[in-house]
Amino acid sequence: MAEFLSKLFEDFLSKLTSVAENELRLLLGVEKEKQNLGSNMSRIIAVLQDAESRQVLDVSAKDWLRKLKDVVYDAEDLLDELVVED
Repeated sequence: MAEFLSKLFEDFLSKLTSVAENELRLLLGVEKEKQNLGSNMSRIIAVLQDAESRQVLDVSAKDWLRKLKDVVYDAEDLLDELVVED
């Protein structure tokens, strides 16, 4: 009986360890993606600020920049929400 319980407990620990390892890999992957997104957002914002400082004269380009800026700020807000949830 002791051998049976020992084997049962060993199997349980093995499965628990496997689940924990999978969860950890998932969490680490999400953290890396958040860091990459944050880095990309910083670069995009820098490009937008540079384009704005050059005072683009083309009306369609100004509209495109405005829309892109809105999208970037929405994505930045989403990233901030992800960071807060951690």
